[in-house]
Amino acid sequence: MKRKVDGVMKPPAIILLLSLTVIFFYCRQTSLKILFHTNEKNEATGPEEMQVYYLKKKAINADFNYPKLFNLDGLLTRNVSFESHQPFEPVSGRFIYYQFIATFKGQAYNSDGPLLFKDFHDILIVKTDDSNKIIDAYQYTLEWSEPPLQYDLFKLSSINIELKDSMNIAELNLTRAYNRSRHVDTLKENGVIRF
Repeated sequence: MKRKVDGVMKPPAIILLLSLTVIFFYCRQTSLKILFHTNEKNEATGPEEMQVYYLKKKAINADFNYPKLFNLDGLLTRNVSFESHQPFEPVSGRFIYYQFIATFKGQAYNSDGPLLFKDFHDILIVKTDDSNKIIDAYQYTLEWSEPPLQYDLFKLSSINIELKDSMNIAELNLTRAYNRSRHVDTLKENGVIRF
């Protein structure tokens, strides 16, 4: 191996030093860590009331599971339970992950029977940087059952906004992620985020 000559490192030493630096930082990467998690059930808001998105999970060193998010229909054929939130759970990454759930009374399909109302759950996942600037967000109704299931997935369209308590989800400007037409379909629901 060549040594320093006149205070200058030769190529093999530089390569070794760079390799050790990369290995050091790779080994120091921290893994996904759940900071907060609750399974507490919240009372459903009424059909005409504003939905409340309660914090259910917060994680650091996290990211979205994009392959599952963008393949909801394929996951159904593999018996993935949306009630367990599997497609919306965090994976290892470098962001802060938040999961909110809004429980609300909504009209359910009842063929030709009387009006039927039941509890539905909208899940909102938000990814931020260390300063709480929103990087990405998705919203989905867990009980959605019409194919394609991907149709009910809404994605963040706003830029340069900060996640904060009591913010209205309208600020996220959520638009349909799956769209066969060129028409932009925006989420019409109104709700507030609660930490």
